[in-house]
Amino acid sequence: VVVSATGPPDDLITPLRLAMKDKHRDVQARLLVHNFFSEFFRHKAALFNNLTGARVSIADTTLAKWYNDVRDDLLGAGMFHGYILHGAWIPTFASRGLLLDLTPKVSEDPNLNWLDIFNVARNNGALFRQRVYVLPLDGDVIMMTYRANLLEAAGMAPPETWDEFLHIAETFHGTDLDGDGQNNDYGTCFSSSDSDIGHTMFWAVVAPYVQTGGTAEGLFFDTQTFKPKMGEAFKAGMAMYKRLIAASPFVDYGPLEWSAAVQLFLEKRCALFFSFVGSTKAIISAQRDVGLNNTLQVSPLPGVACGELGGKKCAHRGGGVNHAPLYATGGTGGSVSARASQDVQECVYDFWAFMSDPETSWYDVANPASLFDPLRISQVSSLSDPDAREFSAFKSFGWEPKQLSVLYQNVQFFFTHPNGVLDLAVIGAKEYTNDAVMPPLLNYVSGKADIEETVNMMEARVALVTEKYGLHSQLNLYRESLGLPTLDTGIDDGNHISLDFFLILLGSVFGSAILMVLFLLGLSSHIRAQRLAKAARSLIERQCQDAYERVWEFQAPMVLMQATAFLELQGLIPHEEARDRGLLKFVDTVTDYDSDVYTVFFSHQWLAWSSPDPKKIHYKAMCKALAAVSTQANRPMHEIYVWCDIFSIPQRCRAVQQLAIRSLPSLASSTDCFVAVAPDAWHADTGVLCDRSSYHRRCWCRAEIVSHWARRGTTAGMWHATQEGLTPMAPDGLTDAFLENVDVMGGLLSCCARGHENGIPCDREELVLPMLGVYGEIYANRNMPNIEPVHGAMESRLDSIFPPSFVYYSACTGPVLEPLFGDLIYAMRDRLNGYGKKSRMSIFSSRPGSTKAGGGPAAQQDQSGVVPAFLPDVSGQLFAGTSPA
Repeated sequence: VVVSATGPPDDLITPLRLAMKDKHRDVQARLLVHNFFSEFFRHKAALFNNLTGARVSIADTTLAKWYNDVRDDLLGAGMFHGYILHGAWIPTFASRGLLLDLTPKVSEDPNLNWLDIFNVARNNGALFRQRVYVLPLDGDVIMMTYRANLLEAAGMAPPETWDEFLHIAETFHGTDLDGDGQNNDYGTCFSSSDSDIGHTMFWAVVAPYVQTGGTAEGLFFDTQTFKPKMGEAFKAGMAMYKRLIAASPFVDYGPLEWSAAVQLFLEKRCALFFSFVGSTKAIISAQRDVGLNNTLQVSPLPGVACGELGGKKCAHRGGGVNHAPLYATGGTGGSVSARASQDVQECVYDFWAFMSDPETSWYDVANPASLFDPLRISQVSSLSDPDAREFSAFKSFGWEPKQLSVLYQNVQFFFTHPNGVLDLAVIGAKEYTNDAVMPPLLNYVSGKADIEETVNMMEARVALVTEKYGLHSQLNLYRESLGLPTLDTGIDDGNHISLDFFLILLGSVFGSAILMVLFLLGLSSHIRAQRLAKAARSLIERQCQDAYERVWEFQAPMVLMQATAFLELQGLIPHEEARDRGLLKFVDTVTDYDSDVYTVFFSHQWLAWSSPDPKKIHYKAMCKALAAVSTQANRPMHEIYVWCDIFSIPQRCRAVQQLAIRSLPSLASSTDCFVAVAPDAWHADTGVLCDRSSYHRRCWCRAEIVSHWARRGTTAGMWHATQEGLTPMAPDGLTDAFLENVDVMGGLLSCCARGHENGIPCDREELVLPMLGVYGEIYANRNMPNIEPVHGAMESRLDSIFPPSFVYYSACTGPVLEPLFGDLIYAMRDRLNGYGKKSRMSIFSSRPGSTKAGGGPAAQQDQSGVVPAFLPDVSGQLFAGTSPA
């Protein structure tokens, strides 16, 4: 079939397509893409189905939810058979065996022309440990678009460095660029949103400040220690980014998504723009319609003058400038689920190959509807030839010849630069580059934190991600992605005993004397190992026993205040003052409960380091919530009692305070009503917004939520108290957003934010035994209808929710890997699987492991030796025989 060079090659019969004809008759496959691609992919699926007889369907998700939806489906239900992925995500999924290894298919498919794909796109966008898991479709080249007519009129040259870029942006910022008579336009437009591609734009700015020695140097971590490269060069890049933000729409709109940045540029409200080629195509295709034709030009991103790098090596300077083009996200491509049936896997692979066909994909990368960036040599090598089909395709979508010649140079520059930056390709890459960095960064550029506080917070958040996935394995994955050999980490593999006995056998060659010496050494080592293993099992047994007991009894008295007294306080007061004024009720044990009262647990985040509520914002919300609770529960105020940390936990006596803190999960689960107090307020010391969203990111808040939910098995009686009043915490049931609360250890802590001043312990260590006990209760009752959803939410990610170790950071020690749960979760499961309801005494799995939980004496067995299947619901039985403090 002959097609026009400027028309879509939809009906073209290529060698690759010919091999697929009628190959997948009636095979059904479901693919997940993000919604900016969806209509383009549905068009391609219709063509593929007509060619092959398959029934491929396309589902979409938002850019903000894309990664999580792919992850959750791969780990969960497996509703989809193929996924569009960023190359940077490949290690996260391929390392767990979730993606099909495509290497045999690619190597046997000559029509794919694999070597036509730029080397960087093949390696960083398709491979994991030298195996192909993704077929690359999109190159993710970042470039700058600028209004050349404005620069020419001002006598300015196109910027070569970020300093020059900033000078241009600041010159035009606050002037009239769209001709409406108002001086309110912007120097530069780019994405700055943490739910979009904002993190990519940040790293693209920082890259030439940090990476100067070639691709193998790496942008993100030290290749020997995996310490984040957040030193002075990184801070210089951050300072530049903040100044760019100040000359952007951020000042009026806050964090900006890429589509909004495109729209503002097309409205002539920006002088400069930078983003992926896909975004640039949207601008170029519309330039004539909006009156920007013959005014725009494209260019590589700026770099940093070598003289501004503080003596750092500038190994690949061009004109005295260090460029570091970022191959962002590793590009985009198609993957195949390892769980799909073989015929479906064949069908999905062929669909991605159909999309990648070198005889047709030249048109797709020109088409603005695809958002694809060029990634094949053949797609750009002819862009300076007016007779070439590639040139004609781009021109048909609005590109001008002068722009096309520069586009070719940009793509070549990008993919072949010796200091090109490979995006992070380790497990959890997005958690490092976006989740750990963007929230502190947005606080910094908003003036709510200084640069030192911001970097400390970033480093602490990065350390938590490393803790989740393992320092040594992440280091070697990072080195592999940069083409460096892996390091011998020196980790003990636990085979000492086997080695001793091997040496014993070897010693027989050298005579009985040597054999006897080695035998004694081996025997001694073996005995020591047995003793250590026995001690470890005993310690783990005591820890599990102690944890399970902690959810049965309070470690410290439950301290409450009658609602009528609370409403008269005029503000939150500390425990000691409330005690001395006779306002508190103490409940020592479960048996002291009285059924005539209704209890409310107020959970909140403090609004200052040393005061929970300096402006009485939370107190007012609590009073308003109590009125609503009284009405809903049909209880008068004198029958309602309140728990709140500031007066329910001793503030001066550290020892009693720690006992009360360890009781928090038990206390939170024992009350009738759980209220998360989270009206919009600003933290007095950090300037960070504290609202409902930030509440749910706090570690202690999550622990309290999970404890109440785990005991109740329902979200009924769980509320938010905000400026809107009292609203259900989970009105739509167990949504993904609510289920994030089960990741208690992934929550934020003030002790970490403050760098564990003076070497104070991390609060995560205090939570080990309480949360272990909560998990034990959940696991024991996992088959009960109301507990099953709680258990299901945890089960697929036990090691991330209950991490074996964590990274402790302080200014004195830097990041240090410390034990946390060790193997306690598995020991608890073994305990309950092996003995369940029969006995409190147990035998544990032989998984010895150090943990941070305290050993403590073993709990006493009761007379019956029977453990009830679940904890009694004691929430409405307070104060039997108790008196005021």
